[in-house]
Amino acid sequence: MKRLPLLLLLVIAVGFLSCSEDEGPTGPVMTAPDSLTAVALSESQVYLEWIDTTPFELGYRVQRALSGSVSWSLVTDSLEMDANHYTDSGLEEGTVYNYRVKAFNARGETEPSNVVEITTLAAAPSGLVAEQDSSNFTSVNLTWIDESGKETGFQIQRKQGRNGEYEIIGETDADSTSFLDEGLEPNALYFYQVRAMIDVLGSHWSNEDWARTNVLTPLPPSNLEAEATSPNTIRLRWNDNAIDNDGFILERSLDEESGWAAIATLEDVEAHVDGNLYDETTYYYRLAAYNSYGNSDYSNVASATTPAGPPLAPSNLRLENATYYSVTLNWNDNSNDELGFNLQRDHRGMWEAVSDIGPNLTIFTDTTTTMNTTYRYRIRSFNTAGASSWSATLELTTPNGPPEAPRNLEAQVLSTSSIRLSWVSGISGNQDGFILERASEETGGIFEQISEVERNVYSYQDEELQENTLYTYRVYAFNEIDRSANSEEVEARTWSLIVLDDGFEDYTSGLDPPDPWAVTSRGGSFARVSNTDPHTGVKHVQIADPNPNEVDSASAALTTITRPVEKGSLTCWLKIAEGGFFGLMGGDDRNYITFQMQFNDDGSVMARSGGGIGLVPGVYFTPNQWFKLDLEFDVRTRLYRVSFDDVDQFIANLQRTDHPANTQLFFMTYVNATIDFVNIDDVMILDTVDEEEALSAPVMLPGGGEGDLRIGEVVGAVGPVR
Repeated sequence: MKRLPLLLLLVIAVGFLSCSEDEGPTGPVMTAPDSLTAVALSESQVYLEWIDTTPFELGYRVQRALSGSVSWSLVTDSLEMDANHYTDSGLEEGTVYNYRVKAFNARGETEPSNVVEITTLAAAPSGLVAEQDSSNFTSVNLTWIDESGKETGFQIQRKQGRNGEYEIIGETDADSTSFLDEGLEPNALYFYQVRAMIDVLGSHWSNEDWARTNVLTPLPPSNLEAEATSPNTIRLRWNDNAIDNDGFILERSLDEESGWAAIATLEDVEAHVDGNLYDETTYYYRLAAYNSYGNSDYSNVASATTPAGPPLAPSNLRLENATYYSVTLNWNDNSNDELGFNLQRDHRGMWEAVSDIGPNLTIFTDTTTTMNTTYRYRIRSFNTAGASSWSATLELTTPNGPPEAPRNLEAQVLSTSSIRLSWVSGISGNQDGFILERASEETGGIFEQISEVERNVYSYQDEELQENTLYTYRVYAFNEIDRSANSEEVEARTWSLIVLDDGFEDYTSGLDPPDPWAVTSRGGSFARVSNTDPHTGVKHVQIADPNPNEVDSASAALTTITRPVEKGSLTCWLKIAEGGFFGLMGGDDRNYITFQMQFNDDGSVMARSGGGIGLVPGVYFTPNQWFKLDLEFDVRTRLYRVSFDDVDQFIANLQRTDHPANTQLFFMTYVNATIDFVNIDDVMILDTVDEEEALSAPVMLPGGGEGDLRIGEVVGAVGPVR
């Protein structure tokens, strides 16, 4: 029925209380519960159910009276509204009770429902035992425990077989605890139950028990089936027809006629897997049930043929011989139907295939091993049916051998008297150390040992060398076994010692500088950076090429070590031939901006930069004459002003606009074969934290050389290059 919210019920109840009897209706009228029914659940419980006919109740009261009594007792008044059933417990067996139900609320209670009468059941008997009568094999004797004190008798039911239907076969007087069932079929299975009766009202049935007539041994199993599930297993299934067996005895034969042998005593199951069989073999099976009286007859005979299986596994895998570059193995071949063998090796914790070996072979040489290494081997046979199990694992360690030759030998010139060597060891890494050898003109090209280093040392600095001298190096490894082959040979020439001079002052364009600047290199295509103290008054960076017919280049780079350089100026004296280049470059760690001047064959100048490319109008120079170039820069505004003697040129936006201002500023000169002489003079660094703070930068030199250029109030010097 429809439920009303509790708040609405309370409002209705209050309405009942607030209306006077003189004012007409006092509120909604409750109706009595309807259609009360009762069911005896047991000897001590009765189940009640009714129809809730009113929406205005707050709960229900259940009342009970003995049959014939007019004295009603309250069973419960704790049922909530909308309740429609209740189970009454703690009753007397075989007793007649009357029940009625009332609804109630704050105004009072309804008239009672209809009255129902119900009789509790008798207590069911327990401990039923069915046994074949020892004097008559076609009779079954039943005994039980009488749990009731009010029964008028007992009723017995019986069915034949597991799937039969129960039927009443007899009754006894009150207080009886036994019954003899006679005239049964021989060799038959019967099931029994008993219940107490009070007149025509029966209790619940007792437990079920069974008995078999005439035969004491179990019935035999039937429908035995056999199925080969692998080359070594057959699965058996059957029907268990006995209820009194303790298990089964399974027998097997190879010819069905004779040679039967018991292979297993099984529990009361209906399936079994016979294992450890031979492949391509037919097996026959039968089984019998058994109990304490003996065995049943045998089941039907079933057979199955196992399919072909993989070969037997090889055994006794052993080491025949081992060198530092190979391992030879032997094993025993235990099968005659393999198609070959799989050989595997474990070196780093993972099995990997070494080789597939042909049938009937028992020796193999693994030539992929390395020296002084531990390996594990295993082998198995295979055919079309699959692979055998793996053999036992063989572990061995190959002997040590001579080391491999060092690789990637490199030579780096550090100065006029020092060359740094570096190399990488061979893959085997089994060296005890390295021997370094050197050859030069002084030794007539013959290599001589200059040093021996430990096994984990991969560099060496060769000192006290002659300047401007070509040296050849090689290195080899060694251990207690032997020495390796030599590495590849490398050559390196030490730098020339270049004498620098100062005193260069401003000159008029077109005039030659004084003789002290006509310095020539004393050999080699390398430049050397002067370590002159930046505060001695030297204020030139010079690059010269006294041999313009040779292809050379040089560069110098400056960068701050304190704050970013933002403003500055530079004066350069250049003597340019046709096709010559001169350049300046600014940039930071993400962006490089290059400003180049290309001097064409006609003497005109082309400006190249990150901001554009084009001829500088009205600027021409006579080749092979000196002229002055001035540069002023302001990184913050991205403006550069270039002056050629008295001709001003304005170059703007040399940097990419999508990058912030430089955090570093680089000055670079480019010199090729047609540039005779470049002099950079009067470099000024402005807007740093401290103008007296020195600036330092590596200087990348042609041929891979590297120096250190330091700037304070003045700039050091770069010597001439070839």
